[in-house]
Amino acid sequence: MEKLGERLLKLRKEAGLSQEEVADKLGVSRQTISKWETDQSVPDLDKIVPICTLYNIGSDELLTGNKPVIKTEIEIKEDNGKKRALGTSIAVLLYIMSFVTMIFIASVLKWKGEIAFSIAMIIIAIATAIIIYSNHAYKETKKEKKQSELYKILDKIISIVTVIAYFIISFKTGAWHLTWLLFIVYALVMQIVRLILFLTKGEENEE
Repeated sequence: MEKLGERLLKLRKEAGLSQEEVADKLGVSRQTISKWETDQSVPDLDKIVPICTLYNIGSDELLTGNKPVIKTEIEIKEDNGKKRALGTSIAVLLYIMSFVTMIFIASVLKWKGEIAFSIAMIIIAIATAIIIYSNHAYKETKKEKKQSELYKILDKIISIVTVIAYFIISFKTGAWHLTWLLFIVYALVMQIVRLILFLTKGEENEE
């Protein structure tokens, strides 16, 4: 295992500094630097931070030699993409659960419609919060931006169709207490579309 003195010597050489220059910057004598690098003595605690600053490293790396794991931009983006996909998948599941839960509560448990509606809205709110969180600070590539534009176009089309269908079915059947479920279906469809677009992007990257 590499000793502290060896690390200090290595860091100084990598920085292209002489013992005199390091001693001047740290406010100690050249002999002190020599003793540190030959393990005859160790730096005082008040010199740890100045040494780390001089060599632009962390105290853990200086004392243990363990370098921090730095992920590349591609690795970070892949991790964020996986988190985004997981968040979207969970949201889709929750949207489905809100629909199923409301039907179960209203049909099987025979609870009031207001209770079923409230519970469904809570689940939808949680699903929406997950989507917002999973998409936070996610930077899109050019391809993803194109997919986002496609998503926005589909969103506008499907939302218009949903509203039209909502009013037509509601006026014809008079079942206003049920037709609002179309908007849950709309939200579910859009999340499935988002997930499909993400999976398509992943396949293109593999190619």
